[in-house]
Amino acid sequence: MGRAQLHTGNPSASGPRATKASRDRFLDPRLKSSPCTWCGGKSTSKSAARRCKRCRKLELIIESASRFMSANGLRGLDRSTAGGSGVEQKHRSEAARAKKTVNGIKRERLSKSAATKARRNVAVDPIVKITKQISDLQLALTRVERKITDLEASEPGTVRDRQLDVLRSRRAGFELGIARRRAKL
Repeated sequence: MGRAQLHTGNPSASGPRATKASRDRFLDPRLKSSPCTWCGGKSTSKSAARRCKRCRKLELIIESASRFMSANGLRGLDRSTAGGSGVEQKHRSEAARAKKTVNGIKRERLSKSAATKARRNVAVDPIVKITKQISDLQLALTRVERKITDLEASEPGTVRDRQLDVLRSRRAGFELGIARRRAKL
């Protein structure tokens, strides 16, 4: 006859032990608070499909209505909320309301991300863009020239000569980039 394992609060040799990895999983805030995949809110679910409480509740309403329909051999959930019995109609209307809310949440999130992308991808005047590129290249060119003058003042050696060759080729590349962009203006 086998012995029953009772939980006494003490870790047993045959039970799961807390390891450093399992402790870190619960202590690491990045693993706890990944955003909800539907609304972007703070997720409390630890499953693969991360949902916040609100979205998970809506998802459960839809799932329970779908299970009720399939268990009783009724037609699946669709746009119509009309049903034979009061219980069926209640499940259909709750599921329809939950679907409408979830779709609104998803649409709102998509429109927010689309608006963000639209702001990021605003058409920039080509002249302004080229002027900014030229100023960035000139800034990089002055840095390279400063490094070249510092290296030329140091003691000669093979490492110094290689570094100077690399910096001079970079300087030539920056000068060429500046000349090409000025030609576009």
